[in-house]
Amino acid sequence: MSRKATIGAVAIAACVLAGILALAGSAGQAPNMPVDSVGSLQVKDGSLLARDFARGQLPRGRQGAPGVMGATGAQGAVGPKGDTGAVGPAGPAGPQGAKGPKGDAAAVAYAYVVPPEVSLQADPVLVVAQSRNFASVTNPALGLYCLEPSIALLPSEKSWVASVEYSRSSLAGVTTAQPDSGAGCSAGRFGVRTLRFAPSPSPHWEPAWDVAFMVVVP
Repeated sequence: MSRKATIGAVAIAACVLAGILALAGSAGQAPNMPVDSVGSLQVKDGSLLARDFARGQLPRGRQGAPGVMGATGAQGAVGPKGDTGAVGPAGPAGPQGAKGPKGDAAAVAYAYVVPPEVSLQADPVLVVAQSRNFASVTNPALGLYCLEPSIALLPSEKSWVASVEYSRSSLAGVTTAQPDSGAGCSAGRFGVRTLRFAPSPSPHWEPAWDVAFMVVVP
């Protein structure tokens, strides 16, 4: 090969090598691209991730189906007792109820007797307004009174009492009225004896003519 041909070949090789080095240097540098120069045409579908977008750029997806209900948890401990609340105001009074039926009398029978010497009558007086279920009273002997009931009532089958009614009795001495179970009154009648205490000649009870009394048969 002639000397001129050799020099030409070396020059051509040097130019090719310089071109290769220039291309290699430009490939290692970041491309200098203007702002907002990348659009939909420059992006491959499916190549971007959610982190490549700013907040609010991606639309919200559809709500998913509800999940399966979890198991019931264990019951919690009982809490402390709360303070007692304030008493509320009293409510209005309710309407008056209907009148109930009349109850039974506290006593089956009772009588108020005033002796003739006090009532100024010939016979003892049965005060009707203060008596119940007794029809009449007689005075067969001094200090003895026999009361006839107006209903089926036997003195031998009932526990009953007699007591002095001091508002219509003589206040002289100590007096008493007591049931009499002797033969002084006929069968079925309530016998009552009125007595006065006599201290002499020896202490004893004697018939009294001026003692009013009450009889109660429960």
